[in-house]
Amino acid sequence: MKKIYIAFLQTQFKTGKTIRLLTHNRYNHVCISLYPSTKEMYSYARYNYHEPFMAGFGIEYTDRYYEAPEMSGIKMCEYTVDDDHYERIKEAISYYMQNIEKTRYNFFDVLMYPFQKHINIMLTHTCISFVLELLERNDVHTIGQLEKSIPESDVIFEGRLDEFENFSPSRSVVDFYEKRSRRAVFGGSVLVLGGLCASVFREIMVTVVENL
Repeated sequence: MKKIYIAFLQTQFKTGKTIRLLTHNRYNHVCISLYPSTKEMYSYARYNYHEPFMAGFGIEYTDRYYEAPEMSGIKMCEYTVDDDHYERIKEAISYYMQNIEKTRYNFFDVLMYPFQKHINIMLTHTCISFVLELLERNDVHTIGQLEKSIPESDVIFEGRLDEFENFSPSRSVVDFYEKRSRRAVFGGSVLVLGGLCASVFREIMVTVVENL
C-alpha cells in the first residue's frame, strides 16, 4: 500500500470566493500530490491570474499564493492506494506532463457542475474531474463530496496556508501575476475557447457516428 496526498484549497481569488458562495463548500480547489507538502502538487487551473481562460494541467506552483498566504486555507489529506493504483497515478501524471500543451480547462464541465455530470473530452478537465480520474472514483462528483468522503483521521493539516509547516515556496518559470496586453489576452482566450469548442464538436460527431 502507498500514500498519496490530496490538498483542498480555499483561494483568495475572486473566482474562488464566487465558487464557494455558489457551492456552499469551504474549499473551491483541489490538487493531488505524491508528497505531504505543497512542493509538487498537480491540478487543472489558470496559468495566469489575469487570464482566467488560459488554463489547463500543470504543477500547482505556490507562487500564486504569495500575495496573501494568510488568506488562503488548506486541508492536506492522506489517501491510501494499492501499489498498482499508485503506479497508474504516476503514469497518468507523466502522460499529462508530456501532453501539457494540449490540455485545456473544461469550462463546459463547470456549467454541468450543478447537475453532477461530466463532459468527457480528451486531456480536458476541471480540478475535481482530474483528481477523481486519478483516484478512480465514480461515487463522488464534487469537491465537497470528495472532502467529506475522507476520514478526519487522514487529515494531516487544516488551517491557514502560511501556518502549514510543509508549505514549500516555489515559483514557476512564468510570473503568475504578469500582465499582458489586452490584445494578447483576447487573442489567447479566443484560441483556447475555440479549441475547446472544436473538441466538443469532435466528441459529438464521434458519438453520432458510433451510434449510426
